[in-house]
Amino acid sequence: MRLECIGCRRTTPGGITCPDCKHDYAINRVFIVSDYHDSILAAAIKTLKYKFLPELSAPLVALATRYIQNQSALHRIAFASEEFLVVPVPLHKRRENWRGFNQAALLARGLADRFRLEYAENLVRTVHLPPQATIKDRGERFENIKKAYACPMPEAALGRNILLIDDVCTTGATLNECARVLKNAGAASVTALVIARG
Repeated sequence: MRLECIGCRRTTPGGITCPDCKHDYAINRVFIVSDYHDSILAAAIKTLKYKFLPELSAPLVALATRYIQNQSALHRIAFASEEFLVVPVPLHKRRENWRGFNQAALLARGLADRFRLEYAENLVRTVHLPPQATIKDRGERFENIKKAYACPMPEAALGRNILLIDDVCTTGATLNECARVLKNAGAASVTALVIARG
């Protein structure tokens, strides 16, 4: 249950992006539910994604719900007042067809339902690229993902506070590119929520 800057990983109030990293990151803040080094959590995420068990999204949504409720109770985040539009990080259609689902969409829908928030698949993956998990170099991850997303319904994002959902964050390159596209479409702010950070 970390509250840290998405760039330098220093502890920050409410998980905001620190002043030193703001010029490199379009994300306003990131909520990190747990740690990918937790072997049970990592196994659950890998099983969901690679053994094609979408029902495993339910306990992950429950874990994220508890995190949000705890942080809200401690007044570390003002989740209820944000009126978020919940948006999942998209997969390319080729990968989604192979897997049969987008794990981020399952998580996003679950959280939107739980907190009665509006849900929109307001991003699309426009190019099929090597998965970020196969790229170890930080700089290459940012280059790999450039111009990989588009916002086909910019009017839906205009002036909105976006809650961008993904399962895992490592460097933040994917979240950052999605946030850049959403802000270019007119989003007021982009908060990311990930189940785990590696």
